[in-house]
Amino acid sequence: MKEIFIYSNLYSNIFSKFFSNIFSNTFSKIFSNTFSKTVITTVNLIVILLLVLTFLLTCSSKKYPNELFEFFGETKSEKLTIVATTTMLADLAREIGGEAAEVKALMRAGVNPHTYKASARDVIKLEAADVVLYNGIHLEGKTSEILEYFDNSIKISDGITNIIHNDPHIWFDVANWKEAARYLALKLSEADPKNANIYGQNLLNYLRDLNELDDYIKNLSNQIPKKQRVLITAHDAFAYFARAYGWQVRGLAGLSAESE
Repeated sequence: MKEIFIYSNLYSNIFSKFFSNIFSNTFSKIFSNTFSKTVITTVNLIVILLLVLTFLLTCSSKKYPNELFEFFGETKSEKLTIVATTTMLADLAREIGGEAAEVKALMRAGVNPHTYKASARDVIKLEAADVVLYNGIHLEGKTSEILEYFDNSIKISDGITNIIHNDPHIWFDVANWKEAARYLALKLSEADPKNANIYGQNLLNYLRDLNELDDYIKNLSNQIPKKQRVLITAHDAFAYFARAYGWQVRGLAGLSAESE
């Protein structure tokens, strides 16, 4: 039932972009001088129905036809291909993956992940990936239903030990992000054992950078009297930051930006 739900929301976009361009011109040229418009319509309908059936059978095994990947510009890389949902996760994947991985982000900078809806092109990109990386804890909203479907998905929040209830904004505590880095390095090593040494060394380098960042934030925060460390924000996304660095946060809205 989950497969039917996911793919049913995508068929209209995929077929309109993929099949219409391929077959409409072909059949109009072959049959225009021989058959009436009624016959052409009937033949087109039969062919499209056969293609739909083939496509559904293909999707049932969770694999798209190679032609569909090529149509959407998704060519297979020799490197480990990682598709991350957000720019933060894409940055993390580039730090750990380094030269051994090709990293793509689904969402551009500034896009609200809570309300983001995956397009047909997004799902093709996810299907072509070796690793699908997402945050979890409902950061990606309804898109999570698609992300959980992939067997090669990594939910980075599974590697965080001290989660604040229902708060997905884990990256605002550097200690959390260090855990995320370790977890991703482990998972990438499992997915791509031949490059495990690269992921391990990249992890060590990144952890040094994160330690410096953590010290920098703590030093700046300590320059402000504790009673004055109050952050007023429209989106209540800084609970991890507040816990880690001794701040008070007053959010005008809830954890989801939808409430703004």
